[in-house]
Amino acid sequence: MTTLPFSIDLSAVKEDLLPLVTESGSLARELRTTWTRPMGDAQRSRHRIARRITELLVLVAFVRGRVHVRARPTAWPEGRAWDPDAYALAEATRVAKLYATPDATCVDTPPSARAGASSAEVAVVS
Repeated sequence: MTTLPFSIDLSAVKEDLLPLVTESGSLARELRTTWTRPMGDAQRSRHRIARRITELLVLVAFVRGRVHVRARPTAWPEGRAWDPDAYALAEATRVAKLYATPDATCVDTPPSARAGASSAEVAVVS
C-alpha cells in the first residue's frame, strides 16, 4: 500500500471524530423514536455526519496500512472499476490535507519509529 506524501496530525483526526460519533448516535436514537415532526433535516444531517465519519475512518485506516471501505459503495458509478486500495489512497489524500503537520513527522508516531524515515514513509501510528 502506498503512503501519503506528507504526515498528518492523527490526534486532531481523533479529536474531530469523537464528537461526530457522539452526534451521530444521538441523531440515530432520535430517528428510531416515533416521529412527531418532520425528520428530513435530521436524516440528512445524520447522513452527512456518517459520510464525514467514514472519510475520517478511511484516513485512519490508510495511515495504519489498512483499508476501511472494501465493498463498492452503492453510489459508485456502474461500469467503473472498483479498487479498494485506489479508493483508500484517493480519499485519504483528499482528507489528509486538512490534517497535514507542518514538520515531517506523524504526531502519534513514537520518535523511535520515526528514526531514519522520510515524511512519505511515516505511516505507523499508535
